[in-house]
Amino acid sequence: MSNMTFMLVLILVCATEVTSEVDLTSCLRVLGDAAASLWQGARGLFCPKRALVRPALVLVRTNYDYLMLTIQWPPSFCKSAAKACKTPVPTRWTIHGLWPTKKTSPFPEDCFTGKCSVTVLGSMVGDMMRKWPNLKGNDDTFWTHEYCKHGTCAADILPTSDDYFSKTMALYDEVNLKLGRNGINKAGSRYTFAQLDGALGKNGRYMCIQSAGKQYLKEFGYCYDPAGTVFNPRDCPANGNCDRTKYFYL
Repeated sequence: MSNMTFMLVLILVCATEVTSEVDLTSCLRVLGDAAASLWQGARGLFCPKRALVRPALVLVRTNYDYLMLTIQWPPSFCKSAAKACKTPVPTRWTIHGLWPTKKTSPFPEDCFTGKCSVTVLGSMVGDMMRKWPNLKGNDDTFWTHEYCKHGTCAADILPTSDDYFSKTMALYDEVNLKLGRNGINKAGSRYTFAQLDGALGKNGRYMCIQSAGKQYLKEFGYCYDPAGTVFNPRDCPANGNCDRTKYFYL
């Protein structure tokens, strides 16, 4: 194979989209193993701006029974966290995620093929950092995890990550307003689950921890039956692990 022929091959490769390095190397081997070897060393020199096409994200339709908005109380969450939380720890309700859920486990997750990555719109970043912070690490990593694991499974009604994030924050705003109106947002205060159910208007799924002889509410789920773009609140089928006969603290 002459140097001129090899140069022509490189030009053609640089002008053509390929789906993988495997396909590319196999193609070059038609012209001889030497060509494939030369390509491995020369691709950066001759095609420095050409990136191989990576598998696109393909959402896989899945079934679920309802959606659960999960909201956490950071001071209580951080009492139980295996990894220390960042400081200062927020003393306000924050978002954990919006999860398509089944009445029986396991709930659906990772409903995609290909590579799942997320870039949050600049106009949403400020709200995301305040309402949906990663209490233990990098915000972008947390947001990507929540969308890829849970958000992709709601693609029938929230087809993009932007839709998922914006709708989740809108739902959070509604629930957070209900909690604020009823004063269920004060660190160190004591409440009954009847107060919490009354504030929410529905039975939630409540998760607690025990610390120093007290029961602390670390997060709760608020559930919806989605009907297109309308999310109708409903009682959550699962009760969680809290003792509802006792007080809880924030």
